[in-house]
Amino acid sequence: MPTATIPKLLNREIKIFITQAVNKVLNDPDFGLVLSEKAQKRLQRANISRTKTISFSKIKEKYY
Repeated sequence: MPTATIPKLLNREIKIFITQAVNKVLNDPDFGLVLSEKAQKRLQRANISRTKTISFSKIKEKYY
């Protein structure tokens, strides 16, 4: 069964992109930390919208 593999020679831009993506994940100072109960409740309250939302199709009608 043939399998897809990464070519041995990656161009420079792809190597830079991969390196930056991995560094971004590994250098996250909050990685693995748990939000406090207070912070979770604050985020949940902020997530509840008190204003009416507008659908994407309505926005498109208005601006396009």
